[in-house]
Amino acid sequence: MQAELSDAELDELWQRHLEGHPLPADVTAHATIRGPQLIISLPPARTFWTRQEQPRQSRAWHKVLVLG
Repeated sequence: MQAELSDAELDELWQRHLEGHPLPADVTAHATIRGPQLIISLPPARTFWTRQEQPRQSRAWHKVLVLG
C-alpha cells in the first residue's frame, strides 16, 4: 500500500470498511468526530486521512503525515 492515494481510492477503502470487508494489513479505519478516518502505517511513518464533508481545498480527504 502506498501513502499517496486519490480521493476515489480512499473512498473505496472507506466503503469496504463500511461493508465489513477486510482492509489491507497496513490500513485501519475509524469514524471520528471530524469524519471518516483512514490510517496507513508504513514505518517509520503513519498517514492519517480524514474525509471532510465540505472540502476546504480541491480534495475531500485531508492528509496528516506523522513520522516516528
